[in-house]
Amino acid sequence: MGEIFNQLSGTIPDSLGHLRGLTHLILMDNLLSGSIPTALASLPKLRAIMASSNQLSGSIPAALGDLLQLDYLDLSGNQFYGTVPSTLSDLSKLQYLFLTNNQFWGTIEPITRTMRNLRMLFLSWNQFSGHLPSSASSTLEQYQVDTNFFTHGEVKFKNCSAVMWTTDANCLAASASVCGRASTQRTAAVCAAFCGVEIGATGPVCGGHGYCSVNAFIGEGECVCDPNYMLDSSNTNACVAGA
Repeated sequence: MGEIFNQLSGTIPDSLGHLRGLTHLILMDNLLSGSIPTALASLPKLRAIMASSNQLSGSIPAALGDLLQLDYLDLSGNQFYGTVPSTLSDLSKLQYLFLTNNQFWGTIEPITRTMRNLRMLFLSWNQFSGHLPSSASSTLEQYQVDTNFFTHGEVKFKNCSAVMWTTDANCLAASASVCGRASTQRTAAVCAAFCGVEIGATGPVCGGHGYCSVNAFIGEGECVCDPNYMLDSSNTNACVAGA
């Protein structure tokens, strides 16, 4: 039997939280919209959430960190945004983390650093910045973090020759490397155009109170400020209190 594709639409119902025996939630390649219901965090046996290639949005609920049996999380190809909640560092059994092609921003390295069973880490095509994500895992097989705004860091896998990886199209300083090898980076001019992100910068994007909404095709970016913050009239690459 070949693959079966559906076109499910609407939102993910909160009522799924009543299926206490559910182990795999497979929803990819549909037309689902809305956010991930926090009710999923009440499923003690849930091992996999596969929701790629939909139209889901919002942020990742912090409560997903309660899914201690989760080993597979795929939210790629949606419209999620915001920072990745620190509670995901509690997912000690997580082996596969796919967040590619969304609008996540901020740093993620403190979260992945504690994940000791990761086999695949895919973060490409987002707006992550700061340190390159590292992992305590000695079983990592694939590592893809290209097309973000990472600026610094050095990553060493236990067995560099066994890992397929790419860090291309970031804003990494010359000293940054993975397994001792540098990657092809965005040009300095492009990095500077994206909300003032400079190669090797250590400061937060948008003053730490917003995220950089970028358009890679025209080489421009603008800060979108958090609630109760506004663009600094003297520096449009920073958000300040007062909105």
